[in-house]
Amino acid sequence: RKNALVFSIVLITVPSALMGLLPTYKTWGFIAPICLILLRMVQGLSVGGQLAGSYVLSIEQSSANNRGFRGSVCDASSVGGFLLASSVSTVVRYVFTEEQVDAWAWRVPFLFSIVLAPILYFIVKQTGESKHWEQGKENKKTEKTIRENKHEEKSALSDLLSSPFRRRQLMGMIFVLAPLTSSYYMIFLWAPVYLSELRGLLSEADATCMNVVVISCYIFLLLIYGKLSDQFPHRMDLIRIGLLGIIVAAPAMYGMYESESVVGYFLGQLQYAACLSLFQGGMAAWKVELWMS
Repeated sequence: RKNALVFSIVLITVPSALMGLLPTYKTWGFIAPICLILLRMVQGLSVGGQLAGSYVLSIEQSSANNRGFRGSVCDASSVGGFLLASSVSTVVRYVFTEEQVDAWAWRVPFLFSIVLAPILYFIVKQTGESKHWEQGKENKKTEKTIRENKHEEKSALSDLLSSPFRRRQLMGMIFVLAPLTSSYYMIFLWAPVYLSELRGLLSEADATCMNVVVISCYIFLLLIYGKLSDQFPHRMDLIRIGLLGIIVAAPAMYGMYESESVVGYFLGQLQYAACLSLFQGGMAAWKVELWMS
């Protein structure tokens, strides 16, 4: 699994650097946006594998009393990467003019990823596998031997879908992750575009700067609610409370965007982020525990 994490770093860094070097539509025509979409797909694939792997590596090595916090650290680290990207983007928008950003400076955040790759590689290489994984490898060898003797070896996907219980687990996880993912993109990706480009309420630089502040608060709250989830008898109780919160917070955010006040815009986005962090705080531990049970 550690090798898979190392490989995922390569799959994140290389497409990011290539996007920074990608010719424009004027040079390559319709091939340029196609290449951009393909590079983004590779990025998404690698991020999904890396985050899931970090969940398991971290939570397997923790106790039942701190799994929520350890899982929230993984989520906070993931959002921290987004915070770093947003910070670099904010600096670029304040340092360069709008014409320079449109012409060439938009490439700077993508090329900046090359600097981070060696640091991530060093961190992952220093991480060891958990004792649960080593025991699992031995059990898997024994299981494989038994299956070979019985000529009944199944693929992981077949094993997952052949069990009604695991199919229910999978569908439940999908329905829980849907509001999390959609809310995340709505707050941190769509909201700055909505405030700046669509409504013209803020400049792109100011909207991105406000987004950086909200993301910082979100990371802090994630860690708090992750720790809080360890105090709940059932982590799903905290997730349910957070779900009710984001159902109310989403329309409230857009209502506060009509306040014609920068403070109102900020508080609208912040209250949505607070509810989302409550929803996500103990979710990493819950997802791992769901498949450990």
